[in-house]
Amino acid sequence: MGEIPIEDVVFRIRPKGDNMTGIIDFKTDQERAEYNDSQLDQKLKNIVTLLAYYSWEFFNKKVFITEVYRTQHENNLIYKDTKHVSLHTYHHAVDIRSSIYTDEEIEKLLTVANTILYRKGSKHKTAKYHHVGNGAFHFHIQTSAY
Repeated sequence: MGEIPIEDVVFRIRPKGDNMTGIIDFKTDQERAEYNDSQLDQKLKNIVTLLAYYSWEFFNKKVFITEVYRTQHENNLIYKDTKHVSLHTYHHAVDIRSSIYTDEEIEKLLTVANTILYRKGSKHKTAKYHHVGNGAFHFHIQTSAY
């Protein structure tokens, strides 16, 4: 599967009432508000929407967003490193819960996400699956802030 620019992705929107509403859930109302904030990168929202449709269509599971915006101070507390700059701070990243997926589903979601280019020529992957402490993992979905 080759890389696909996000601008070339066409969604097949289903009629209302066809069980496609509510395919994205949020950890808190704060995450919901931050996700719906106009500052959040639109390409990022498009990618998350595509992943949500894929997750619902193939696994019958909603995407569950656990983190949207994070201040630099919050990054410093998490990473214990004042030099770490997160794309969350620039409204260019979200975290998605992975514990609801099987290992096979995780691999499929990563493959789908990483075939989408958020910027032509970018060397960075759209999605990472990584450890977040306490034995937990999650998906980090990102676009570039620069």
